[in-house]
Amino acid sequence: MSITTYIQLEKEQLNNLLKEAASVGVNAFIKEKNKKEMLTTGDCAREYNCTIPTIKSYIKTGKLVAVQVKKNHRISRHEFNKFLKKHKAL
Repeated sequence: MSITTYIQLEKEQLNNLLKEAASVGVNAFIKEKNKKEMLTTGDCAREYNCTIPTIKSYIKTGKLVAVQVKKNHRISRHEFNKFLKKHKAL
């Protein structure tokens, strides 16, 4: 695929996202996208400024909601934002 084709695809995807945001409203669009975005334990640890084992302990104790995919955990952006509101960053 040429760089021109790739750029065109990116423009089309961006245009589609903008159309979707305009049709449902920006706030609803962002909320829906946050629900779909999935984070790794590493992503959460970096954002919360802690270690991966700490994030895993929050998952194990039920403080942080996650789904298990094979041996890995995934946390939705929505659930992580809820966790951050409850537990102030270190």
